[in-house]
Amino acid sequence: MLSRKNGIQPNWSARKPPDAESTLTPIVASDIDVLREYLVHERNALLVAPEDPEALARALVRAVVDRTLAATLRAGGLATARRFDWGSSAERHIEIYRELVA
Repeated sequence: MLSRKNGIQPNWSARKPPDAESTLTPIVASDIDVLREYLVHERNALLVAPEDPEALARALVRAVVDRTLAATLRAGGLATARRFDWGSSAERHIEIYRELVA
């Protein structure tokens, strides 16, 4: 059964994967540009084709059943979450803004 209890929940925000990764929740996400900025298939997430419910179902099952894969995703996710936390994101934005006004 898919539920919040086993860490599976729908989400439509591009910001949510790093937040979930910081809680050691394996990520299954749509393979879209905005998420590929920080998600890497089978390193810190399972990426599936958008609008492909069968691929999504297979990936969800893999994330729950394959403990080795889940451990890899959790470890990669935690590293990603540390790199993309709110403080780091704010610092990168400040740098960009400084470059734009210089």
